[in-house]
Parts: sequence; C-alpha cells; structure tokens
Amino acid sequence: MGAETTARATIEQARTQERAQHDHWLRDERKRAAVLMLEVYDRFTIAASKVTRMFDLEIEASSDV
Repeated sequence: MGAETTARATIEQARTQERAQHDHWLRDERKRAAVLMLEVYDRFTIAASKVTRMFDLEIEASSDV
C-alpha cells in the first residue's frame, strides 16, 4: 500500500511539473509574440509617417517606403 501511494504521488508530481513547464513555455511564447508584434508595429508607424509626409509634400516615394 505504501508503494502504491508513493507511485501515485510521484505521478502527480510529474504531472504538476509538466504543467508548470508548459505554462512557463507558453508565457515565454506569448511574450516573444508580443515583442515581435510591437517591433513590426514600430516599423509600420515609421513607414506610415513617411507615406503621409510624401503625400503632404506631394513627392515621389523613396524605395524604402
């Protein structure tokens, strides 16, 4: 009976650790996705500003725009 209880506890501990590791991985992936999205948004904002200035000044767009 003691070995069975120990085995159940060991299985539960392994499951708990697996869930904790998965949750940590998921948090890291969400953080990475958020950072990438903000970096792209930053580049978009700069490009949108250049396009707006281009239309305001009625000039041709440069190749980077």
